[in-house]
Amino acid sequence: MIEALPLWALAAVFAVGAATVWAAGTRLAGYATAIAERTGLSGAVIGVVLLGLITSLPEVATAGTAALGGNADLAVNNLLGGVAFQIMVIAAADMALRRRAITSTLPTPAVMLQAVLCIAILTVALAGTIVGDTAVLGIGLWSGGLVILYVLGMLLLHRAGSDRSWVPPPGRFSKTREAGAEAGPAQAIGNGALALRTGAAALAILAAGYVLTRTAEAIAVETGVGSQMIGLVLLAFATSLPELSSAIAAVRLRQPGMAMGDVFGGNITDVALIALVDAFYGGPPVLNSVNAFSSLAALLGILLTAIYLVGMLRRQDRQVGRLGYDSIAVIATYAAGLALLWSVAA
Repeated sequence: MIEALPLWALAAVFAVGAATVWAAGTRLAGYATAIAERTGLSGAVIGVVLLGLITSLPEVATAGTAALGGNADLAVNNLLGGVAFQIMVIAAADMALRRRAITSTLPTPAVMLQAVLCIAILTVALAGTIVGDTAVLGIGLWSGGLVILYVLGMLLLHRAGSDRSWVPPPGRFSKTREAGAEAGPAQAIGNGALALRTGAAALAILAAGYVLTRTAEAIAVETGVGSQMIGLVLLAFATSLPELSSAIAAVRLRQPGMAMGDVFGGNITDVALIALVDAFYGGPPVLNSVNAFSSLAALLGILLTAIYLVGMLRRQDRQVGRLGYDSIAVIATYAAGLALLWSVAA
């Protein structure tokens, strides 16, 4: 039914889906903050484990649908291209933080570990696109390696959540609390109701995110834009809305680690979803079905993640306007990378 709608109606459906995802993502950040308080886990760990998984639900729907439909190119480009777009969400959260560069406010090293894991899993995916893959039990060996790396990474992040050996320097860095600063109304909710509301927000994100991606595909057909760029830009925007809304809400709750953990955790999950595409795709290993465009998209994601990793290591609270130097570098690099990808897709 969505494909039969005229372009103006598709735009209206897209807007409604975007509003639904935005509202659910905003509430989800409050619920995650309350969960962090009650479990004793850091906001960064909750961001990658809970928010990262839930906000990746639209990618699950998109990747699975595209793979079942035989469009491996669109599925992989959405997953790998979405990594770079979602890193731009950190720049938006940086702007929402206003008074400090977001990478100077992190009280634990957990987010840095997430960035390293993100680079590692992207590197494995990139290697698979370069050397090719071999199918074993229905999925490629490289795709299976992504799942193994994801599981090991989650275990490592879980252990890192209780590590207090890294202490931030005194002064402005220690003033940004990772839990309990502004928990919001979700703190007054009982455990059962909190779980139900979190689940409801996740279902809303899944349903609305699926509508968004189907609408984006239909818009691509109506406008004549190719599947590579539509996967990188429009679909990436649609599936990144949960991260954008929850990250900005987390920053407003004084949880910058949760905001960045949401983005990096979502990216780690998205790259691991290539194995899901492999399982659903009826053809050869999916990494054999992509081209230089996907490899370049993975490289762009690695570079943008590395820029923010440098910012987190240097912890310099310097801004131009309301953006840290690293966010400015990320925006400029993404724009250049997008232009390069457009030339490759042309």
